[in-house]
Amino acid sequence: MNLIDSFEMERISQAVEDLRSLMITDVEIPELVEYQEGRMDLQASPSFRPFQPMDRWGGYDRYGWFRCTFQVPGHMAGKQLWVELSQDKREWYAQNPQFLLYCNGKPVQGMDLFHETCMLRTHAREGEILQLDFDAWAGMVTRGRSWSDKENRPGLFSLRFYCVDTRVQEVFYDLLTPYEVAKYAGQEGEAGLKIMEAVSQAVNRIDFRDPGSTCFYDSLSRAREILKNAFYQHEEKNAVTAASVGHTHIDVAWMWQFSHTKMKTQRSFSTALKLLEEYPEFVFMASQPQLYEYMKEEQPEQFDRIREYVKQGRWEPEGGMWVE
Repeated sequence: MNLIDSFEMERISQAVEDLRSLMITDVEIPELVEYQEGRMDLQASPSFRPFQPMDRWGGYDRYGWFRCTFQVPGHMAGKQLWVELSQDKREWYAQNPQFLLYCNGKPVQGMDLFHETCMLRTHAREGEILQLDFDAWAGMVTRGRSWSDKENRPGLFSLRFYCVDTRVQEVFYDLLTPYEVAKYAGQEGEAGLKIMEAVSQAVNRIDFRDPGSTCFYDSLSRAREILKNAFYQHEEKNAVTAASVGHTHIDVAWMWQFSHTKMKTQRSFSTALKLLEEYPEFVFMASQPQLYEYMKEEQPEQFDRIREYVKQGRWEPEGGMWVE
């Protein structure tokens, strides 16, 4: 790659990151997050305490229950409403904190280092009250128990709510996808050069001088039209057709106990159900009947949803072994 190509990739990367930032609007930091040590039990009467921004929770195989009640303010009405969970363990391993998010008593999605955000409403309603509960587990790796030096130290926890500007979001993903194809598959061949030409033209059309203005949104429309014509309007004939199917592998016995596997299954399968709900074209595949048995025992309503998606052909149970 020559210096000019390298500069162009850097310029496009900066445009992608600018759009990522401009997607997020109407940020709200909750006034109160509450915490109780131990397993979450929605049928119990918890004894919460305020959890301050620099407080810490967790440790080796420790559980916690976080709660935050959020009332949708007027400036968020009609917009996509998201929640973001932040914690300070930035390497993925068995010591990484994991959470199952509940909204108004219903399981919604697993949250961890790779799933830090969750869309709560496609069109938020002013005044709606959302009670968010997080069933938290801190992990269970200590020094000397693994091939690394990672440990279970107490960590931070914080939340923020925000809206997403869908006009920016559309261009962001339409641009991000071909950019990453060129970045990782190579931009020096014929296909890569064609991708880079269209992506560069689209970036050139975006007017970043006054985000949120009419000129800004008009420029996004022009950029999206270029991207649509180049990548999304017409299906290019190719000798190879690739089909993508979602999947998650879960070790029934790893560096944790069977009780932790049950929790991991609930988190992972809840996330898959959330994606199936949001994306009609999404198909998910999961093996190991033991995991389905866990879901039937622990989350019968979620298990029934899985059965419905199986009937629709969108959830594929596969594999010939009870566990892998």
